[in-house]
Amino acid sequence: TNPPYGKRMGDSNELQDTYTTLGRRLNRYFTGWNAAVFSANPTLQRAINIKPEKQYRMLNGQLSCRLLIYRLAAPDTDEKPRAIQDPTAQSEALTNRIRKNSRHLGRWARRKQITCYRLYDSDLPEYAVTIDRYGDCIQVSEYQAPNHINANVARKHLHEVLTTISMELGVAPKNIIVKKRQRQRGTSQYTRLKESGKFFIVTEGDAKLLVNLHDYIDTGVFLDHRNLRLDLSRISMGHRFLNLFSYTATATVHAALGGAKSSISVDLSQSYLNWAHRNLSLNGIDHTKHHLRKADVMEWLVTNRETYDIVLLDAPTFSNSKRMAKTFDVQRDHFKLIRMVMKVVDTDGMLFFSSNRKHFRLDPRLYDYYRLEDITNWSIGEDFKRKKPHVAWRIEHP
Repeated sequence: TNPPYGKRMGDSNELQDTYTTLGRRLNRYFTGWNAAVFSANPTLQRAINIKPEKQYRMLNGQLSCRLLIYRLAAPDTDEKPRAIQDPTAQSEALTNRIRKNSRHLGRWARRKQITCYRLYDSDLPEYAVTIDRYGDCIQVSEYQAPNHINANVARKHLHEVLTTISMELGVAPKNIIVKKRQRQRGTSQYTRLKESGKFFIVTEGDAKLLVNLHDYIDTGVFLDHRNLRLDLSRISMGHRFLNLFSYTATATVHAALGGAKSSISVDLSQSYLNWAHRNLSLNGIDHTKHHLRKADVMEWLVTNRETYDIVLLDAPTFSNSKRMAKTFDVQRDHFKLIRMVMKVVDTDGMLFFSSNRKHFRLDPRLYDYYRLEDITNWSIGEDFKRKKPHVAWRIEHP
């Protein structure tokens, strides 16, 4: 067989499934046969996942190709086709890591009734990607390679990642979404990438949440804040809940399902408030008790006159939205912001504050006014323990 190489016909990412399926069908239906595969794409050849008995270098026009000869075990022998061994130890390490993480985290996620979690987080320096599972789909976020890394090497590593995902996790290429992440400036993380409108449901405990893997850099669920959300389900019964910088209101969903008496979710983006409205409706939550507010959080706090029992403040690292009166920097402004928020926290209430800013330092003056408990370690789930993506505190009145 002379399948497409991804040069003249087909796309390399899409063809991985073709080559993987070819290897599986050869093993299953053609025992005792010999097979020959002619291809100019070494990455796709590895996706066959059978070790060739012989291989010959050839040219197809100007393309350097290989003819791979496979001897498939006869039905009446105990011999099994040998899996191909990647020529690089790096690729073997990647395969082993994804396989190990998938087994461990898969069992953990099933126990917790979670269908979205981080599977791989730049564990190996050669493969600077994150791999997140969302139900039957995989999102691969590729970080911009440093200047000293050759672009061809970076592309090769990405191909190896995608091939390994397809082979080890059994995910079809059409269900693998690749995004390139760069340093975010201002509100660029909220910039729309596409207009697909493709939403589907994932679960997190009792909550059903809508995600979109195509249209934005972020998917609608901040996976690293899962423990905080699940805790809200446990402690919110009969309480008034306030969600600031609420994004798609996933935390509000958990609080409402946990029995919160009422809630307000404040965000400046109408798109995300519409998304939040759909999340609340999906879970059968009463919109007359759980309200959404489009507003600049700082301005809203000035005019608000109500108090709340539980407040979640997951502030952005930086924002320079044109709809805001001033720019916001969490390191520079968090002291003032927390002081403002604590004015609307009831005497016996609590504030959960978190930040994803690297090297964030909490202003020590806050200890003069409030009781603070660092809950960072507790707030980070099993799938993020390899790296700490955020810091978090529980803040109460003295």
